[in-house]
Order: sequence, then C-alpha cells, then structure tokens
Amino acid sequence: MMEKRLVLSENGNKLIPVLGSRVLSQRACLLSAIFTAITVLTITTLTLILTMATGLNRVWAQPPPMSVAEKSFETPLQFGLLPYISTRKLFTYYLPLKQYLERTLGRPVRMSTAPDFATYIKRAEEGSYDLYHTAPHFAALAEQAYGYRRVSQYRRVLEGSILVARESDIKKATDLRGRTLLTPDSLAIITFLGEQWLRDNGMQPGVDVKVKNTPSHNNAILAVMHGEADAAVTASNVFETMLDETRERLRILGKTQRVPNVMFMSSPRLSDTEYRQLRQAMLSFTAKGAGKEFFAKTGYVDMVEITDNDMQSLIPFVIQLNNKFDMP
Repeated sequence: MMEKRLVLSENGNKLIPVLGSRVLSQRACLLSAIFTAITVLTITTLTLILTMATGLNRVWAQPPPMSVAEKSFETPLQFGLLPYISTRKLFTYYLPLKQYLERTLGRPVRMSTAPDFATYIKRAEEGSYDLYHTAPHFAALAEQAYGYRRVSQYRRVLEGSILVARESDIKKATDLRGRTLLTPDSLAIITFLGEQWLRDNGMQPGVDVKVKNTPSHNNAILAVMHGEADAAVTASNVFETMLDETRERLRILGKTQRVPNVMFMSSPRLSDTEYRQLRQAMLSFTAKGAGKEFFAKTGYVDMVEITDNDMQSLIPFVIQLNNKFDMP
C-alpha cells in the first residue's frame, strides 16, 4: 500500500495529500528539468564562446590595413613606350628594363604604347602613364604643361641619318630636289630635324622636296630599301640596329644636328616616395650594372640625369610642336 504524504499545493497556501510514487515522480521531473536547463545553458554558452573565438581568429588572421603608400605598390606601374618602332620590337627591347623595375621596386610593371605620337601625347596628358618613355621635346612639353618630373635620359645624343639606296644616283643633298623624303611620324623630333636639314641645304620642305610621313622609323627605312622612296630620315641608332642585309643595301647621305635623346619622365600622380624610388632605380640601370645587356643591344650607351641645359635646348622644338598642334 502506497504511503500518503502531504505536500504544499502549487500556490503554496495549503497542504494536499499525495501518494509517495507521485512525489517521487514530481521530484524526478524537477530534477530532469533542472538538468535539461543546465545542459541547454552549457551548450549555448559553449556555442557562444566558440563563435566568439572563431570570429576573433578570423580577425586575427586578417592582415593589418595597408597604408596608401603600401597599396600603391600593389598597383601596376604603368610604363608608357614611345611608338617609334614596331610594337613587337619595342616590347622586346624594353622587356629587360620592365623586369628590372619589377625586381627593384617590388611591384608589377605594365608596358603599353599607342598607335601614333599624337595619341601617345594625349594619353600622357590624361595621366595614362606613371613612367613616360618619350621623345625629348615631348618630355619638355610634359614638364611645362602637364607637371611631369624628370627621371633620366640616355647618354647618347640623338641625331638623324639621311638614307638613300646604296646604288642611288643621289650623291649630295641638293640631288633630293624634286624627290621624296620619308620621315617617321609628323610630330617626331627626327622629322623636325630632317626638315631643318633640308632648309640648311637650301631646300624648302614640301616645296623643293616632297616630305611624306610613315608610321615608324622601320617603315621609312624599309621603303627606301625596297625602292619605294628616294630617301628617308631616321634616328641613327635605329638604323644601326637594323639587320646587316638592310644596312648593306643603304647609304648615309648626311646627318642632322644633334639634340638630347629619349627621356624618361614621372607622372605627377606618383607620390614623392614613389618618384624618388623610381628615379633612383632608373639612374641605377647603367651600362656597367643592371643595364649592361640592354645598352649593348640598343646602342644608347648609358643612363644619365636630365639637366636644365637639356630642357633649355628643346624649347624651339616645343614651340614647333605646339605650332603643329595648332594647325588645322
């Protein structure tokens, strides 16, 4: 027979008789509920702790935020190349310099060019290039008008060679009267020098001698070699790097005046730190150092600083360039 016990009612205001088994059942239920609550609370707490720990691990695993200077070195340096020869040859020539800059600066370098000189100048004005490899009068213009800063230039001076076919009957400058002279792009300083050479020899470009522009130095040289034109003016170093069979079929009729050679300029958007590092890297790319093979192949001799005298000597060509821009 079950033992009866008195227990307190739910509202706590009276005692009620219950069987012993029911008391045990209630106690068991109460203990079960307490255990369940503790278990749920423990699991919830552990889950919360694990979640927080995971979140902290993710935070700790993230690299610290980069400064503006650090971010800039993740961005490729835009290296603009003057389109004075074919794009294939241009990129082949300057690949060693690109690779050197990537190693030295610790950032990617992206080479690009343009279809012609006018487009190239326009892109420089728009800020497309961080490192601007360019003709000397374009460099002077970029410094004066666009805020570009001097980086370096080739030691070898720039001059033009007037070329004719080796078997041509053109023996002296005045024999070009009534003939055709091919030049590179109309804005090229070599074109300006070639036209001045005609004037110095008593001939007016476009009147006594027909002047015809071609897309590049290579095109002008090859046209004369194939008998498609009487003569061409080209940068002397470009002619010197042509294949032997090409040079053997041509003859140098004359030379133009000399001017500073190709220059490298820095975009004004580069920070002072980036500019200094770029300039130092370029001036360290020398014929006795990292640039040994490059200079041996291209004939540019070495890398040097750009001086005030260099820029001063280019003023007449910048004026001539601006006059070209103003022409309809």
